[in-house]
Amino acid sequence: MASQGTGAVPNERFRLMSLFIPPMYLMGFLERISQEFGAVSVIEPFFTYWGEGRLDPSHPLESVARKSYMLPEMRMYGPLDSRALDAITGCAEQYRVDGAIYYADVGCRHSCATIKLFKDTLSEVDVPVLTLDCDVVDPTITSQEEVREKLERFFELLEDR
Repeated sequence: MASQGTGAVPNERFRLMSLFIPPMYLMGFLERISQEFGAVSVIEPFFTYWGEGRLDPSHPLESVARKSYMLPEMRMYGPLDSRALDAITGCAEQYRVDGAIYYADVGCRHSCATIKLFKDTLSEVDVPVLTLDCDVVDPTITSQEEVREKLERFFELLEDR
């Protein structure tokens, strides 16, 4: 679709992986900057990428249990293991991402503890990661100007690759 000019943004230049949820107060801004730079977030492996498996209606209780294990965020519960790390690298390869943006919600110690591990994991498949410190709803943590500056530098890095 991107090669035919019918992708999510005109003149797609950068395919991005989002790690965790972007701040709600930046949604309109992120849409505008995506249009401006030809960047599109094509995957988020922890809240939108469902696991594999088949559900059997003749075994409803087993299917409910299996479905709960397929929930995307299940990869983040319990010990951080290959379920999460394989999902990250698998998504990066499957969706041919150019880079990843890690939305480091300062209010979530659990997810922020994974920054280095996720960066190292994506480094193994040659995907650079931009970490944006933010809060999901509080605009005083990171301003639009800060985000714009960091994204512009990140897009320059991607362009030079």
